[in-house]
Amino acid sequence: MIIIREDLGEYVRRLRLQYGLTQEDLAKMAGVTQGHVAKIEGGVYDPQVSTVAKLLQALGIEDEYRDIEERLDVLERKLNLVLQMVDEISLF
Repeated sequence: MIIIREDLGEYVRRLRLQYGLTQEDLAKMAGVTQGHVAKIEGGVYDPQVSTVAKLLQALGIEDEYRDIEERLDVLERKLNLVLQMVDEISLF
């Protein structure tokens, strides 16, 4: 998961800079704090999907959000299956 977090943070940072925005600008547009944006960009925080959506919508990248949301849903389902398997193995 760390790779995903870092990739997402770098992606948001690159887009923000491409649009000439400060972290504070993006935070205001997305309705989050500047600190929140900094943590996401730094890869030290796992944002909720809704926070990612706000950031991408503020940057005008709504289609990207749908793709990310679908991938996260698939990853979450796979993780849950693995955790179930681990629980079942632990019972033996």
